[in-house]
Amino acid sequence: MTRRAAVLLATIGLGVSLTACNQGESNSAGQEGSTQIGTYAVTAQAPAGSNTCGEGAFGQVDAWVFSINLSSDTGVIYWNTGSQSIQGSLVDNAFNFSTSVTVDMRATNTDPNMPAGLAPCSITRTDNAGGILSNVAGGAGSTFSGTLGYHYDVVAGSDCSDLVEGGEVKWTGEMPIAAMLPCQISYTMTGTYTSTQ
Repeated sequence: MTRRAAVLLATIGLGVSLTACNQGESNSAGQEGSTQIGTYAVTAQAPAGSNTCGEGAFGQVDAWVFSINLSSDTGVIYWNTGSQSIQGSLVDNAFNFSTSVTVDMRATNTDPNMPAGLAPCSITRTDNAGGILSNVAGGAGSTFSGTLGYHYDVVAGSDCSDLVEGGEVKWTGEMPIAAMLPCQISYTMTGTYTSTQ
């Protein structure tokens, strides 16, 4: 992974997304005051052709397991990664979540070889998750299935061509971080209930 990919992951990557870079267990019991659904072990798998960003771009992997806690209020569901709680919509058994963050890639790069006066380059990452719960009350044997997607796009007015494979190299040591921008990494996911917390 290039230094820029590492910077992007640290700043707008899984640490502030729907998976929170958490490949262990969620350590929170959910949103305070909400009704507990439970903690789920989630397996995410990338189907063939689901990654247009390039192999390993933005820390992409083909599959991984993480843990989340779900709780709900009327029409609302909370996806708690242990580091933050994200609010989504809940209609009957169907849920949807979305979150996004933007990073100035020039400002986060401390490479002394980076020339002054480069055009700004900001990238927005938007994460979306949606699926169906087998039982909105949770409990032993309950599951969910759905999709998880990460979309990366260049902010209007930015020039990130040097970060794309085949783009202009603007200084010695500069490396691309993606095969193309905008791009998308998508997964199917299944969750299995593990506990009430």
